[in-house]
Amino acid sequence: MSSPLVGNVLERNISPRPPTRFVNASQESQNTGFPSVQHRSKSAFARAREARRKPTFESQRDVPIVQPVAGPSSARISRDSPGFSIDSSRPGVEDVSEKWRDQMSEENVRRVESMTDAERQEERTEILEKFGPNIGDVLRKAREARERNSKRLHLASDVKHPIPTRALHEPQSPHSPTPRGILVVTPPTSRASTPGRRIRFAEVTPDDVHVFQSEPPTPKRVLGLLLPPGPDDDGTPVVKIPGMVKIPQNDNAEGAPPPPDTAPSAAVPADMETPRPDVVEEGTPEDIRRRFFPNAPEHDPTLEWIQQRNANPEPDDTTSPRFDLSGRVITIDQQTALPTHLGLHHHSSSAAGYTLDDLLLLSRSTVPAQRATMIGVLSKIVRRVAKGSAPELRGREEEVRKRALAAGLEAFEQRGSLGVQAIELTWVCLVFWDERFADIEGVELCAPKPEASPAAANTSMDTSDSEVVSGQTTLSTDPIDTLPLSYLLPQIAAHINQASVPRESLSQLLDILYRLTRHSNDIATQVVQGPNMVASIVMTFIATPIPPTESTPLPTPFAIRLLRVMAMSSRENARALAGASDALLRFVTSLPSSSPFPLPLATALLTATLELYSTLASYGLYSQTATTAAPYFTALGSYITSPQCSSGELTHAWLRLMESWMVCATDPHQTTPPHDILWSQVLGWGWYDDLMALWQKMVTTPEEWDVAVWSSLWRALSAWLEGCKVNSIKNGQDERRAVIERLRESLSSGVEKAILTSAVDGVRSVLSVHVSHGASANGCSLSLRHGELSDSAEYSQSFLRLTLACSYQGNAQPEIAPWVEILLPVVTDAWKAVVYHRMWTAPFDPLQITYLRPLTSFVAKFARMHSPPSGTETDEDTGTALIALQRLVAGDEEAALIIIDDTVKRIARHGVTDEPPTPLENFDVLSPFLSYAVRPNRDVYLGPWSPSPASIRRATTQTLPPTWTRPWNGISGLPLPRDWPVAALDHLLRSGSSAVFQDMPNSWDASETDVVRASLTLASRVRDVLVKTGQISFSMSREQTILACMKVFMLEHGQQQNDSAEEVFRDNVVGKLMEGLLEPFAFSSRSHKFVKENIEDAAKAFLGPSTPFFQFYTDFVGLYDAISFSHRLFALLLLPPTSMDYPIDYRKHLWGDYGHLLRALHMPIEQILTDDVGSYLWPVERDPDMLGSYLRALVKWPLDGFVRLVAIHHVACNIWPDLRTGDDVSPDRAKMLLRAVVEQGKEDAVKDVLRYRQRAGGEVALPPICFQGAGEWKQSRLGCVLEWGGESLKDRLEKIFLDAK
Repeated sequence: MSSPLVGNVLERNISPRPPTRFVNASQESQNTGFPSVQHRSKSAFARAREARRKPTFESQRDVPIVQPVAGPSSARISRDSPGFSIDSSRPGVEDVSEKWRDQMSEENVRRVESMTDAERQEERTEILEKFGPNIGDVLRKAREARERNSKRLHLASDVKHPIPTRALHEPQSPHSPTPRGILVVTPPTSRASTPGRRIRFAEVTPDDVHVFQSEPPTPKRVLGLLLPPGPDDDGTPVVKIPGMVKIPQNDNAEGAPPPPDTAPSAAVPADMETPRPDVVEEGTPEDIRRRFFPNAPEHDPTLEWIQQRNANPEPDDTTSPRFDLSGRVITIDQQTALPTHLGLHHHSSSAAGYTLDDLLLLSRSTVPAQRATMIGVLSKIVRRVAKGSAPELRGREEEVRKRALAAGLEAFEQRGSLGVQAIELTWVCLVFWDERFADIEGVELCAPKPEASPAAANTSMDTSDSEVVSGQTTLSTDPIDTLPLSYLLPQIAAHINQASVPRESLSQLLDILYRLTRHSNDIATQVVQGPNMVASIVMTFIATPIPPTESTPLPTPFAIRLLRVMAMSSRENARALAGASDALLRFVTSLPSSSPFPLPLATALLTATLELYSTLASYGLYSQTATTAAPYFTALGSYITSPQCSSGELTHAWLRLMESWMVCATDPHQTTPPHDILWSQVLGWGWYDDLMALWQKMVTTPEEWDVAVWSSLWRALSAWLEGCKVNSIKNGQDERRAVIERLRESLSSGVEKAILTSAVDGVRSVLSVHVSHGASANGCSLSLRHGELSDSAEYSQSFLRLTLACSYQGNAQPEIAPWVEILLPVVTDAWKAVVYHRMWTAPFDPLQITYLRPLTSFVAKFARMHSPPSGTETDEDTGTALIALQRLVAGDEEAALIIIDDTVKRIARHGVTDEPPTPLENFDVLSPFLSYAVRPNRDVYLGPWSPSPASIRRATTQTLPPTWTRPWNGISGLPLPRDWPVAALDHLLRSGSSAVFQDMPNSWDASETDVVRASLTLASRVRDVLVKTGQISFSMSREQTILACMKVFMLEHGQQQNDSAEEVFRDNVVGKLMEGLLEPFAFSSRSHKFVKENIEDAAKAFLGPSTPFFQFYTDFVGLYDAISFSHRLFALLLLPPTSMDYPIDYRKHLWGDYGHLLRALHMPIEQILTDDVGSYLWPVERDPDMLGSYLRALVKWPLDGFVRLVAIHHVACNIWPDLRTGDDVSPDRAKMLLRAVVEQGKEDAVKDVLRYRQRAGGEVALPPICFQGAGEWKQSRLGCVLEWGGESLKDRLEKIFLDAK
């Protein structure tokens, strides 16, 4: 061993010194068991000065001078230890410890001799029980070791003037003072008293010293120094003594005689080999208490911290998982088996590892290093939870995320490693947690507010607003909604501005901002408006030095992407970022080939810049850059069309920017400010030539270009042709013909036809996979092939847009693109696969709406394709447009309003049947209501998928609202429900608070009757078109139609009218229209299978979540009782909610509370609005109150028609056993009902009850068949009559049974 070693230490004679008395720390610390607090306000010098004034037990500061001295030994006084000697020439000098040992030994001998045998045996038993049966051997070995050590030191010493010496690490008597270290030195009283004092060290060699390694080894563990083991060492375990030195219990060092096999020395009697009961082992809690806290009680609670732990402690809490420092779970077995040197044990528990509560507590430690470590462990745990690889925390995911996020935010403002770890933890909780949403843009990720979402669980794209379908609510409990942004955002801005954290942490801060801005538009606004936020991002991540050096960071394209997302959130944010966008021109002025940055980085920076400019142009902003930087964009166009550019992402971004700027130039009055860019400038810059040059390049090498690039090329060409229609002569006729001539061959039979066919097949393939593999218990669930579906749909809709741009319908002879007849059948097949797919009615992740936007744009373009010139449209064209209205989503409002306008005009011109055309002005009264149905919030204008001259002026945001529920937080009404033609009725019922009436144009002038007539006419003709074209699933359901007619009658609710002729439902046209709407749903007209739903669900869209339909129904029944005068259609609408499909409350209200109305309900069964009469009959009513209502109506009033059948059925089924479906009717009830019918009912009622027959589960037998028939049932019922009423009742009723045929 190469380190310097210290062997035996020999001292000169030292004057005796009284034993040091240790200060009771518990007294100084007010009995707390801990040292007193030392305030740091005092300087180190002041604390040292005060320490010197206090009597303390300190070790020698100076190293003694050691000089070896040779000489004969003097006379020594030997006692128990032969190695212990005292210089006789120094009188008065004697080892205090030896005197104390001799005194105690003599006293023990006297006490033992004075004991009786019984007392000795009792003491011996007590000692053995306390210390074990081997205590005698331990004491004997300790004495023998002491003797050997003393003898060895005596032989090795060569001292001219002998001094008292001690064996190194001599075992102490149980009552002797414990040495403080391996050197037992009593310091002199003063240096002046011993001027000639010298300390000598024995001359030892490395072979004389052996190092015993402690177990387990730790980096900071001090190794004990001992003599090497002797040749006869038997490997006896060592025992601990102060100073972290371990001494063998049986030391056979060289020169020492072997342990004698004789009895103990006479100094200690043989029967007292074991120590006294009050002797404690060194290092035990009791030993520590006696030495350091002698005045403290034996079981002082303040000293619990010194108590030893069990060798294998049980975990304190086996229910809470424990984690190591890498975030992995420690099993129960490992918690008790892992050693303590791993850093997994702490004062709060005896088990290894940290619980989640421990980590969260320690993450608020005042020690920065400990706090940073714990926050790092939390980051690793949250990562595992986010990946779903932490089953021990299953069910607590959101709790773990929220608590960990709170810990990270508390340390977010710190600097150094603690701040870095806090940023990491925050990033994990906000960004990594929602990693699957990393690429989702164009939609707010937050959950909607409860007050803004009537149907909080509705995630279905079903066209019925009333249907609530349980779906996935991935982000419904997102902690981002409760973030303290007023604290967090300034901290992020400070970190970015000062660049005080590593580059990796700065990138994580960008990720956090990116996640926050996509969460909601409100948060994005706070980020943009944050002090110094945008400027810090630009200066740190974008405006880096040019040319770059090794010590300066490179610009970050992701920072530009963050700015683009901020701009997408709102027009105000885009306007605020327009000024900062000037700094990005540095990436445009130098092409990637000549950029000072690496080619991939330069391309990425330029791509991100063009995408940001395109987003700004979607609001009509910053388009003047095309003028101010025209030479650079001209050079960029040449670079894009040259073979030198092979980046599909850069080409795609350039084409999107060209499209946006050409839309701005189409109508320069719509830009902000106006006339930022003109169409004449577009012509002068030669953008059309650049587009065709790029087209030629792509056609030559089609395999090198992605479908997305082709889509962008066609969109740019479409924008060019649309601009020519507005700004060129003859509506751009020459330009259209030039484009058609260039594309004719390629689209008819060339490369682009093959690409279109492949895209259409891709759409059909992905949708077919969704049908076959995406089905689940809740319906169809979209798979992960969203990107493929989006790209294929985008290419298909771009083709349709280009086809529409190449066509013109203003002339007497419409111009149609030549490839329409060839490719239209292919596109039609894809359209059918889209609109009839189950994904529209099944629950699915609402974030997928971002991928469906090109799909719905394709549906809208296809409907526009089926809008031929006036006079040539067919019912199929109208049906296609009506279907599209139920397949569009938020952002398609502009297209939806165009389709509605065209459809209403067609219906007004032609109708569907032999009815005469309706004047168009009659439908014009519905325009404000239909517009509101599509766009209910006039303050929010969602940008369409493809910008238009109208949208760049009016768009307020390019981000969709949260898509967790419909109807889109009140921002969009798309997709329209099936009952959209009667949307005006809702506003008539709430005319006092309707937003439409509050914003009605001055030119609108119509009465309630006019609006009702137009609504019912439109609903009737829309239904007829859909039925005729086989699209009945898109038509209004029976329940929606019934509810619409109920709304017409409810227009009179609360009205004070003196003349019944003013009532709208009494208008002859309105009456006929309602009868026509309801006629297909009558029981006698069951030729079509309409959509069936619950009327309570159908009413939720109108009533909202807080008003039950039962309240609406009670008002409806009360209104009928007040003003109906037995109106037949009014009465017919009373019955649908009383079927057995609905709660009993409806039946009790009509049959019980308003039972007197039943005698006026003279309705044959054929007119009932149902396709199954059995829904009113089964299951049989068992409620006593309802049975009493049926019985009372049957015996009291002259019922006829359908209501009579219902009453007879339920009464008879509760009497006759052969009609029951179970044994849940007691004989007493049957007996009472039979007696009541016989005794109180009229003869015809008694006959019908006795003879009524029906078979559950089969086709319903209607009167008179249900009262006829022969069989054993007669005898069975007569037997019941005999049992319940005796012979007299049987004789009375027997003739009725026998007369039954």
